[in-house]
Amino acid sequence: MTHYIAKESRLSLRTGFNRQHDFLKGCGRYAPVDARGFDFRERSKDARMQTYIILSKLSPDALKEPVIYREMAARVSKKIKDECPEVHWKQSFAVLGRFDVVDVVESDNPKQVEKAAMIIRAFGNSTTETLFATPWHEFLDML
Repeated sequence: MTHYIAKESRLSLRTGFNRQHDFLKGCGRYAPVDARGFDFRERSKDARMQTYIILSKLSPDALKEPVIYREMAARVSKKIKDECPEVHWKQSFAVLGRFDVVDVVESDNPKQVEKAAMIIRAFGNSTTETLFATPWHEFLDML
């Protein structure tokens, strides 16, 4: 679901408010917002990038030979660096449990994060789940 925000009133709009949404859209008085309700186009260059968690589950075929897995990981990493320059990898972890890999990335462009996840799926023989993450202290400050 797309969320919009009226620039003057900072009123959050959802698709259920069709008349207001259509009015503001027709007047050009709306802007796309991030998950916290801030117009991401108005952020300064110094603003901290948004954090995302990409959870990956490897296909059983991907783990048959460790050498093949290393080559695949290098190929996926290079492709993401080439095609998603706005995605900055912070950390990666091999984990036990439902997922095999947890990647922590930052970006101001959610479309680039989506593309990186699609590359992991297509070239990494994986399924992925991407989460928007808020640092704990920022979450507590919002309460």
